[in-house]
Amino acid sequence: MDDMTLLLTLLVGVVILLILALFWALRRGGGDTGAQRQVAELTQQHYQDREALQQKLAEAETQIALKDQTIASLQEDLHQESKRLTELHEQNILQFEQLASKILEEKSEKFSKQNKTQIEQVLTPLNERIKEFKEKVERVHQDDAKQYVKLEQQLESIGKLNETMVQEAKNLTNALKGDVQKQGAWGEMILQTILERSGLREGKEYETQSSYTTENDQRLRPDVVVRLPQDRFIVIDSKVSLNAYEAYASADDPAEQERHLKAHVQSLKSHVSGLSKKEYDKIHDQHSPDYVLMFVPIEAAYTVALSRDEALYTESFDKRIIIVSPTTLMATLATVDTMWRQQRQTENALKIAYRGGKLLDKFYNYLDSFKSIGQRLDQAKSSYDEALGRLSYGNGNLIWQAEQLKQLGVPASKEMPDGFNQADAPMIDSTTDDGPASSPETTDDAPE
Repeated sequence: MDDMTLLLTLLVGVVILLILALFWALRRGGGDTGAQRQVAELTQQHYQDREALQQKLAEAETQIALKDQTIASLQEDLHQESKRLTELHEQNILQFEQLASKILEEKSEKFSKQNKTQIEQVLTPLNERIKEFKEKVERVHQDDAKQYVKLEQQLESIGKLNETMVQEAKNLTNALKGDVQKQGAWGEMILQTILERSGLREGKEYETQSSYTTENDQRLRPDVVVRLPQDRFIVIDSKVSLNAYEAYASADDPAEQERHLKAHVQSLKSHVSGLSKKEYDKIHDQHSPDYVLMFVPIEAAYTVALSRDEALYTESFDKRIIIVSPTTLMATLATVDTMWRQQRQTENALKIAYRGGKLLDKFYNYLDSFKSIGQRLDQAKSSYDEALGRLSYGNGNLIWQAEQLKQLGVPASKEMPDGFNQADAPMIDSTTDDGPASSPETTDDAPE
């Protein structure tokens, strides 16, 4: 509109200049009538042209106003259409997300049930093993507590046994005078009593009167063989003679007592020497006994001999013979019993460690299976998303093509399942891989 006004202004200016020039020429010509007439005609023509131009300008302005209204209307229509398409797109996306969420929830629920069953199958034996492991540990602790109480009771019984045996020894001394066979039987009885009170089990931790044959075909029959952990053992001999001690205890004369006491010490030394020559190291396969315990059943006979000859104990120890009394033997056997308890505890600890290792292996295998289940779930979800994408997205997707076949009249005995019809599918381009779709009314053979 501004361009038309400028053009008209220029034309009017040019016409005015021409009129002024013509008027100036007429004045110089002395009032030529022909020139005046020409000026009048030009002036008249100018007014006519100006009116025509003004009319065209008005028409142009009217057309421009109409076009502006048309453009505004088209812009409003375009805005409304764009808004409608956006809302439709958002609605399609929401419907697809709801459909995908529904399918995923159904699949996840199915996988969750299967996983729960598999996890229960793995956890049930695992829980049973944990329970068994816990019960075994509790039993070990209970056994330890009982064994400590038992050890205290045994130590207490040692003192009582010592007092009892000292008194019994005094009472039996006169009855056993000079009778070697009775002395041996009485010594074996005292030894058996100590063994029974030690906590060791006959046939398990010790044997009595067992017969063995050495590599040289020598027959050995030790009074007692006490087994130790790690296939070791000790031998107990109770055949020591106490005749000299009986004479010493019965004598009233100091000189006679000294003579009998010396004979008693020598009797013990002779018995130590005899024990050292026996081939106890040849029994129980190739194992040698740790020591041979020479049992003196009367506490006083043991004490007085060591008091008379202080080197007696050292000399016998060098020959791997240890002289023991009822008190020291009870303490020794209590130590052996403690060693066996510790051995059993160690074995239980090893079994517990073994079971713990098996339990950990089972648990780690379960973790591997659980991790594999998660990976397979991820793979299944990825495959599901990929298949659903091929079904619903892209040019010429299967849902769209199925709808097109249905519209073309292809018969089908079933309907499209809910959630998979074209209205629920994401908005797609109708251009297929074979080119743009043709409507039934327009074909390639239609006349132009």
